[in-house]
Amino acid sequence: MDKSGRRVARLRVVAAGVSVLATGVGVAAGYEGTADDYSQISQLMTRYSYTLDNHDPQGWAGVFTEDGLFRAAQFCLVGRKQMADLVEKQNARPPPADAATRPKTHHINENRSIEFIDRDNAIAHSFVMVVADVGRDHVGGGIQVTGTYDDKLKRVRGHWLIADRLEVSPGDGPPLPCPPPAN
Repeated sequence: MDKSGRRVARLRVVAAGVSVLATGVGVAAGYEGTADDYSQISQLMTRYSYTLDNHDPQGWAGVFTEDGLFRAAQFCLVGRKQMADLVEKQNARPPPADAATRPKTHHINENRSIEFIDRDNAIAHSFVMVVADVGRDHVGGGIQVTGTYDDKLKRVRGHWLIADRLEVSPGDGPPLPCPPPAN
């Protein structure tokens, strides 16, 4: 093969390589999330637990979209008003007889996997554990509940919020059906 034949062969190899790279880039070109996305979602999950553990109705409802869903075996809440109402009802109940000795509980959710559907939508799965305070004397609560959260997340005006949360704990039945959306 002469010099020009080798050059044509090299160009074909280079062109084939570029074609393979371009195809690979095209397949992997879906939105993968930025450091800011991951940071916002992490803070969102922390705010969810903090506001719930501190009985803050508006703060807890505010981590959801306006028409967000919270689904569990016990209820289906639709929209921020229903979510805030649930916490307000819990806050209004008289304290149980053992309230003075009952340890405070904390929601801990971790091992979160996040799959970005596009720039404004993602799916997250995490494990949740509700623990009660335990003193250094090992007197107190410990693990109260374990389960999973399956979330559909949505970016609204530049901020990630929970659009749909399904909470499942061992022994729960299927989630209650949600009412159809109002038109």
